[in-house]
Amino acid sequence: MKFLQSATSYVDALLEDGRFSDKKSVQAASLELNGDEATAPPPEQIGFSYFAKSNPNEEVVRFQKDAAYLTATKYGTWKAFSKHADELLGPFINSALDLTGIAHAKLEYTDRFVFSGDPKDANLSEVLNLERLGLPSQAFENGMAWHDRRGWFETIDQGPVLINSNIALADVTPRDQPNVLLKSIHIVTVVETRFEQLIEEQNTLSGVVDSLHKVNKETLRSAITENAANSVGL
Repeated sequence: MKFLQSATSYVDALLEDGRFSDKKSVQAASLELNGDEATAPPPEQIGFSYFAKSNPNEEVVRFQKDAAYLTATKYGTWKAFSKHADELLGPFINSALDLTGIAHAKLEYTDRFVFSGDPKDANLSEVLNLERLGLPSQAFENGMAWHDRRGWFETIDQGPVLINSNIALADVTPRDQPNVLLKSIHIVTVVETRFEQLIEEQNTLSGVVDSLHKVNKETLRSAITENAANSVGL
């Protein structure tokens, strides 16, 4: 909790300057088992979440006693996004570095391609590199949902990076059109690293995150076609 206490003036200023309209407590619950009896101690407060004033679903910043997160649904370029992340999380990270180092960094992207026509007419090969996925032809021939999940390690200058690539095909219904079905390809790409030695400078962390972004981008590029990559600015 020292992390939160040391950054209280900063995180509460997010509300005062009007960028964020709502602050909610983040709590962790636990269940203790003792023979046939179970008890639930009071939830522990572990942090705070801040929701963007313009659109609460568009951006959330969460500060916990052991981590800081930025979740955003609006994304333009990596340069602009990373600068924005530094502005929001940087003061908290600097405050935390006065007490300890950083042990873990993770970058996660979610991409969705939606075919707006008849789901039967959707051509997956226009978006996905089907040969690289290696799924059996039956997965693509019947038009039914499927999910491909894989994970592996790669190495960057800072050490090993765990990569998870999750791709799913499903029919989705728009909120404003409950009677319409659209074919959706959902891709989640996650890269994360745990440092053998704690990171003690924010500039070093920024360099690591830039490296994670490059790995993330190439992982997504390898799973989709060139035309799809161009459509999302890869």
